[in-house]
Amino acid sequence: MWLCAESIYRAIYQPNSTLTRPPIVRPPPRSPLRTDRDHRRAQMRTGQRRERFNAAMLSVHDRPFDPVDRSEPGHWEGDLIVGPADRSVIGTLVERQTLVVNLIHLERADSLSLHRALVRDVTGLPPHVLRSITWDQGTEMAAHERSRPTSA
Repeated sequence: MWLCAESIYRAIYQPNSTLTRPPIVRPPPRSPLRTDRDHRRAQMRTGQRRERFNAAMLSVHDRPFDPVDRSEPGHWEGDLIVGPADRSVIGTLVERQTLVVNLIHLERADSLSLHRALVRDVTGLPPHVLRSITWDQGTEMAAHERSRPTSA
């Protein structure tokens, strides 16, 4: 009995043949971004972007002390926590030396609400407890040049 190459190829390429190896199906590679996109793209071209703030903000490195120095009390760091579907907003203030956390309820995640809540919350603190507040560069800080809350 003779077996020719044509018979072998017919058997291999026949639909549902058991002679072929099933293809190796690998899952797609996991994206390094949390949104599972393959890369991050800017929303607008560099020349078309508008500035977020009217005046330049100061860097953390422009403070009169080193960013990792926690020896002096009264320096606070703030951030914003926004709930699901923007239904709740909480401002957080953390004192750098003692790690005391102060939560501030906000009506909305805008600069006017944050400024009012900060003034209401820190008014009455002694000067040695409130020396500086450092915030991130979110849009809620658009009113960062307003007058500093005064302590009573």
